[in-house]
Amino acid sequence: MQLQSKKKPKGRRFTIDEKILSLSLYKKSPKAYKHLCSYFSLPSIKAMKRLLGQIKLTTGINPIIFEKIKKTMAERDAPDRLCSLIFDEVSLTANITYNAQTDEMQGFANNKPDRFANHALVFMVKGVKCNFKQPVAYYFTNALDKIELKKIIKTVVKHVVESGLIIVNTVCDQSTVNVGAITELVQESRAMYLRNGKVWRNEVMHIAGQKIIPLYDVPHLIKGVRNNLLTKDLIYTINNSQKIVKWEYFQMIYAADKSYGELRLLDKITEEHVNPEKINKMRVKHATQIFSHSMAVVAEHLTARGALPEDCRQIIDITLLLDNLFDTLNGSTLTISPNGKIYKGPVKQSSPHHHLWKKAKEVLKTVKFIKKVNVADKIHKAETTVPSVTNFIKTIEGMEALWELLSGKYKLDAMLTRHFNQDPLENFFGNIRSYGARNVAPNSVAFEGAYKALMLNNYSTPHSRGANCEEDVNECLQTLEFFIKEKIEAPESPDVSEEQEIHFNKEICLEQPIEADSGQRNYVCGWVLKKCLMMS
Repeated sequence: MQLQSKKKPKGRRFTIDEKILSLSLYKKSPKAYKHLCSYFSLPSIKAMKRLLGQIKLTTGINPIIFEKIKKTMAERDAPDRLCSLIFDEVSLTANITYNAQTDEMQGFANNKPDRFANHALVFMVKGVKCNFKQPVAYYFTNALDKIELKKIIKTVVKHVVESGLIIVNTVCDQSTVNVGAITELVQESRAMYLRNGKVWRNEVMHIAGQKIIPLYDVPHLIKGVRNNLLTKDLIYTINNSQKIVKWEYFQMIYAADKSYGELRLLDKITEEHVNPEKINKMRVKHATQIFSHSMAVVAEHLTARGALPEDCRQIIDITLLLDNLFDTLNGSTLTISPNGKIYKGPVKQSSPHHHLWKKAKEVLKTVKFIKKVNVADKIHKAETTVPSVTNFIKTIEGMEALWELLSGKYKLDAMLTRHFNQDPLENFFGNIRSYGARNVAPNSVAFEGAYKALMLNNYSTPHSRGANCEEDVNECLQTLEFFIKEKIEAPESPDVSEEQEIHFNKEICLEQPIEADSGQRNYVCGWVLKKCLMMS
């Protein structure tokens, strides 16, 4: 690019790859890019905005994306086309913007056109055997309900399957809307099986001729168990012995270990792990470090020395179980060191994962959370239902069904369970938020710009050190570079039928036009008279 420095600014010509590289720098920090422009020959900001303007993406299904994926998948074998469908929402700042190029207002929700969009729902496919990830659709939403989400899932799955990809599972967090939509789809599939006289096995969804196993994001499940334990007592049964776990036991272990000063064993545990007022409930790391092998070892060591009461021993079994269970559901390496944790390896036919999953299901089915309730100035203990435990069991059963499918039908000899969590999509959201320094809640226009830029430059942005998920090395299955090289025109907007007609909120629409006041009339008349006098 520096060969252009001797030319005048208007005479400089840059290749598409150079413009894409410059766009990545500009999106990361506009101020830094402007500063670099004073030292290096770089494309102008207007040129990069025009570059993004050539990418004609719209919310919902973009057929051209699936056509390109279909061509990419045409020559691949079935195992290489296996993928997970991940979906989640990211928060947006409600904002309305006028787009002069398309002559329309942007910022309204797709599911409720009379409301401002405050979330973006993104669907992404992630390779099971091959390392690829590809956002395939996004929607602007406001108060999305389970029926609307169910319809969107069906639409996206249909187009993904038609593109040649084979969806074996879905992954989402355990929000009420997600769980409700998944439950509805499972019940529909079950009813269809029974009507056709087929045997119903496992909880699967049957969409577009494809059997899909629903899974829930394991890091979210671990956080859910920890967050419930902050305000409730946990009762579980293991080896025919019932035990109770209280959050104060973890606080006692932390205090006893901290008293040893520089000789303490739990050097990673801080007040942000055990003090409910300081805990960041969204941080996965803080939850997994509480339910860790080190915590169980220190609990056993300090109780044996008499530094802690015997009641603290009751956390050991459940802590070890959750630690090992998280490893089995988050394995990312094909090989492990001789002294390493065996459950971090891949799932194989003879691996220890299967025995642990069977044991974990037995223990989790006995888990109860007890909450203290104040009734008539008297404290009563009431048993409460916690979705995190139920969804943990469903996810374990889903993993077992998934391994049976992959090893049986597709002849895979190993399965890395980290391929079945939300980390790729969480990293994608983190990249969007990192554009422009700290863009925690972008508006719809900024979201679309970052979305296009990331898919154009193959996610070439550094992983955040403070990210709430592990870094992934997946590449884009299909970048948006073809929009620029092939000059794809904007897709035609579908005609709005009577049923789809947009009804605006009457409270925010003005029934009567605003009359111009006398000041405005005087200003306009004066300006016109001045022009007339100048021409005469």
